[in-house]
Amino acid sequence: TMVETLCWKAIERTRGFSAGLKADTTFEELKMDDYEIVDFLMNVEEYYRFAFHENEMLEMKTMQNVMDMINKNMQED
Repeated sequence: TMVETLCWKAIERTRGFSAGLKADTTFEELKMDDYEIVDFLMNVEEYYRFAFHENEMLEMKTMQNVMDMINKNMQED
C-alpha cells in the first residue's frame, strides 16, 4: 500500500535500510533510539501533513501501529 511504502522509505531515510521490514517489525528490532523514532514519525507527519497525538506516539511499537495511526488520522481529516 502507499502507507506501507512511505513507512519503508521513512525508515530507510532514518536507518539507512528498509530491506526485511515487515508490518510486525518493532522499533526495538530496528535498534532505533528515541531520537530516531521521533525523527521517523516527524518524517511521516511532514509527508501526510498532520500531527500524531503525543499519546499515539507513545503507543507505537511496530510498523503496523504506525500504519494504523496514519490510516486513522487520514480518515479523521
